[in-house]
This record gives sequence, structure tokens and C-alpha cells, in this order.
Amino acid sequence: MVCHALLARQFQEALDQKSLPSLFTTRITHLVPKDRDSTDPSKYRTITCLPTIYKTLTSILNARIIRHLNSNQVMSRAQNGCRGGGRGTKEPLLIDAVIGKVVKCNRRNLSAAWIDYKKAFDSVPHTWLKRVLELYKVDCTV
Repeated sequence: MVCHALLARQFQEALDQKSLPSLFTTRITHLVPKDRDSTDPSKYRTITCLPTIYKTLTSILNARIIRHLNSNQVMSRAQNGCRGGGRGTKEPLLIDAVIGKVVKCNRRNLSAAWIDYKKAFDSVPHTWLKRVLELYKVDCTV
């Protein structure tokens, strides 16, 4: 129980100061080759390992934010990709099944297009993310 109280105090101090100690954020990045051509830097992907203490803090914050969003009914039911307890596969399978039946019953051709949202999270400006947190009344220090 002493450990829990100590961690809770450290986490609270970090949030109050709006700054995390370097112990929380020091990370190690490994370069993993995508294929055998290890001379081309673009053929590597990065794997970054974060400290367990940081993962613990962000997990606690995530759980509290989700609890806030759920208890205040802030998130739309359409935002299933962000909800816990699922793998994000059921809805696309249901949509595929319904579209398949409609096409077959109506004897129509089907055309499909795919949009690659590669690195979509990285392309969202952090100012927008902060604004969304403000709208949902989540303290931006988290």
C-alpha cells in the first residue's frame, strides 16, 4: 500500500507541475529493418520502448478520461473505434454482410475504393486535439 501511495503522489505532482520527470519519459528506440536491404534508412521502422511507469500513468489517465466521457455521454455510439472491449472488427464485418446481401438481392454491381489513412494521427495538429479535450471538459494537462 505504501508503494501505491507513493506512486499516486508522484503522478499527482507531475500533473500539478504540468511536467513529467525524465524518469517517466526516457525511452529507447530500436531500428528494425523492414527487409534485407539494411543500407537504405527508409527501409527501417522504429520501435520505441517507454518506461513502465509512463505506461502506468497514461493507462490511469486513459481510464479516467473514458469514464468521464461515458458517464457524461459525450462520445457518439458511432465512435466504436475508440471504445474498449472490442477489436474493431465486428462493425466492418456487419457492414460488409449487409452490403453483400443488398448487392446480391438487387442484382447490382459493386464498386469499392480504399483510402489509406497512413499515419493519420500524426497529421492531426495538436492544437485541434487540445481543443477537443477542452470541448469535452478534459483538463489539457493530461
